[in-house]
Amino acid sequence: MPQVEIRQGDVQALAIPAASVDKVHTDRVRQHVPNPRDALAEARRVLRDGGTAVFAEPDWDTLVIDYPDLTAARAYTRYITDHVIRNPALGRQLPRLAAETGFNVAKVTPITAVWREVHAAD
Repeated sequence: MPQVEIRQGDVQALAIPAASVDKVHTDRVRQHVPNPRDALAEARRVLRDGGTAVFAEPDWDTLVIDYPDLTAARAYTRYITDHVIRNPALGRQLPRLAAETGFNVAKVTPITAVWREVHAAD
């Protein structure tokens, strides 16, 4: 019977033995950590050989807002990338960083979300 255990912890220093988990999944986490490479290396450390990792991170430079004032929409994107998100380009960097930390990057699926209002994009 499959078993799932959820723990709270520091993604850069997991209290989990090396090579002890079958699957690792994060969604929009590493964009906020001080060093995404260290967080990926830590995920690789705890993942068993043959295990599966799935990471989802946005690339905030590709934030698309369908707003009548294109200048304002672009200014909002610049504000997010320059002042709000710690690692705003992580979405494009993730495959390279994952490979550099020992993952076999089998598939990358880029997705461009289009938001109709700033509050939804936030």
